[in-house]
Amino acid sequence: MSIFEYDSKFMTFLRTVGDLIILNVLYLVCSIPLFTIGAAQAGLYTGLRELFDRDGSNSSAKSFFKGFRNGFGKITAIWSAILVSLLLLSYSVYYLYFAIKEKIVTTNVPIIVAIVGIVILCLLSAQLTIFHSKFDCSASLLIKNTIVMTIGFPLRSLLMAIMIYLPIAVILMDGGITFIRATPLWIAIYFSLVFLLNNTLMKKPYIKTVPGEAENEEAKKEKEKENKTQ
Repeated sequence: MSIFEYDSKFMTFLRTVGDLIILNVLYLVCSIPLFTIGAAQAGLYTGLRELFDRDGSNSSAKSFFKGFRNGFGKITAIWSAILVSLLLLSYSVYYLYFAIKEKIVTTNVPIIVAIVGIVILCLLSAQLTIFHSKFDCSASLLIKNTIVMTIGFPLRSLLMAIMIYLPIAVILMDGGITFIRATPLWIAIYFSLVFLLNNTLMKKPYIKTVPGEAENEEAKKEKEKENKTQ
């Protein structure tokens, strides 16, 4: 079989890379209003999941917008609350830093509390949309399970949050110079790869923790075997 034939591994790889780029660009465009970032993340997770299920029923763009629409209601509301809280806490850290420097505030406790709050919200936001993309549930159950998964797997949640918020850290590191130099990476494929890694990180925890997820995984494997034999 030639490497340029449609079903060859090389062409499959190129199509997958192309889909990852499409999903990445859609994620960035749909995140521009900021309050829609949560829905965009749900769309990206949905697109990635359906891409690697390889059932061919939807294009990557259709899969993305299906997840985006499903997450626009409750996910947008929860994410907006997280975003406002993050902005307020970040401003508090900024204000307290200069207040401590000018000796207006004489203790580090408030700034430590604010930083801890930011870290907790980042961990929760990293788990929020991945759970929603897998299970359709009420807002209260979504919040509950997001907290459970974050507490149950803190190191994985921390790694997920670090990868998601790395671009912001890069901006703060040197005033955005490195961020601008890496612009092609952010635009082309960074977030698709990050969310793909996050999905991989949480695959086993979901199988162990969520009832029925192990059976779903077995069903997927059986389906893949059937497709290979056809």
